[in-house]
Amino acid sequence: MSSTKVKKLPFMSDKPYDYDYDAPIKNIAKRQQNIMWLAKILLGKEFESVEYVGLDNVPTGGSYIICANHVNGFDPINLAFGMRGKKPEMRFMAKSEFFQAPYVRALLMFFGGFPVKRDSADLDSIKYSVKVLESGKILVVFPQGTRDRQRTRPEPETAFPGAMMIAREAKKDILPVSIHLSPDLENHHPKCVVRYGEMIPYEDLGFTEGKRRPKELKAAMDKVMTKIGEQWDLDTDRV
Repeated sequence: MSSTKVKKLPFMSDKPYDYDYDAPIKNIAKRQQNIMWLAKILLGKEFESVEYVGLDNVPTGGSYIICANHVNGFDPINLAFGMRGKKPEMRFMAKSEFFQAPYVRALLMFFGGFPVKRDSADLDSIKYSVKVLESGKILVVFPQGTRDRQRTRPEPETAFPGAMMIAREAKKDILPVSIHLSPDLENHHPKCVVRYGEMIPYEDLGFTEGKRRPKELKAAMDKVMTKIGEQWDLDTDRV
């Protein structure tokens, strides 16, 4: 998890929010679908600049983990909007600091977000993530932990292995997604390509049954990030 601090938001409490990880996993699929269309209306220009590639790789059902690089605050919405035809129900990991601002917390929780502490192995968040997957939902994780504001190539060394801890415990496949933004930092509505890769089966992640080996977590995360990087490369000349 990244230790990068979130800039203090208005009305942000200094105390961490006590999230109820023991609460039952509610069905919010219809809510999320409605949010997608509302977002399209409110953020029309944002979606006009987004291209979706590889949607045939997205299952129409089942539970799995989406791992994506992170370059923009709109990444969760862009990623989910592209999958709306599949009608998935998602849960998103978000920085725990965001939950200290009541208005941000309300939006995140309404949309399906839950907090994760980025500067430690957050066992509560990991256990909750496993529960999310076991309930049949899709878990979205940004392994880099924070946005890459420079929009550089996602490399294995920029990611933290928490997502692989979840995959190992839940025995779930990984859907790698690359998000490629134009390198023009002055462009307020840059061209964005969201590319959904081929599913990486759990069996291909290289975990030893009954073992918890840190080197296996790193190797699995490197494998996923390498795939994301390869997908990202396909769009370097297209934006």
